[in-house]
Amino acid sequence: MFAYLGASWMFRIMPESYYDLDSPINWPLVLLQFLVIDFFTFTNHLLEHYFPSLYKVSHKFHHVFINPKIYNAFNGSVPDTISLILIPLVLTAQICRSVNCWSYIAFGSLYATVFTLIHCEFSHPWDYLFYYIGVGTAWDHNVHHALFIYNYGHFFMYWDWLWGTYKNPSTCEALRISGLQDDKEKKLK
Repeated sequence: MFAYLGASWMFRIMPESYYDLDSPINWPLVLLQFLVIDFFTFTNHLLEHYFPSLYKVSHKFHHVFINPKIYNAFNGSVPDTISLILIPLVLTAQICRSVNCWSYIAFGSLYATVFTLIHCEFSHPWDYLFYYIGVGTAWDHNVHHALFIYNYGHFFMYWDWLWGTYKNPSTCEALRISGLQDDKEKKLK
């Protein structure tokens, strides 16, 4: 990640607008970046699970965490990091070409924060609201780690809803058996 971010800045690989330090944060463009990157993350994540040979060399290492903890978020193999983080970041930058520096920094800061929080082992005060507006929660992602075939999105559940791969955490027996469901069930009902 550091190499990509450093090299893309130093060698001016990003679209020219990304070097604009004078414009303020454009929050609609920050949201657009999240929608775009989540599409690519969802797609690559789904492909990693769909092809067993790709899964073994890429994503399997991350799935040793059946009940992920907050520090497991960026714990993956190099191929997995390329597939789920770097490729979506590069494609998002090329599609969202009018983003300025501060909007990209806001997006990157929130991206790292949300990516970490969906891998944590505890509930957040905003999870109830996020659940109803389709923003992915830690429990949505815990469903993925428990069952592997649901909830591929990282930031939103929209792509999972469209593809029929969404599973509500309150209906997930695997979370109930592991004892993780009790706290979350109270918040989502």
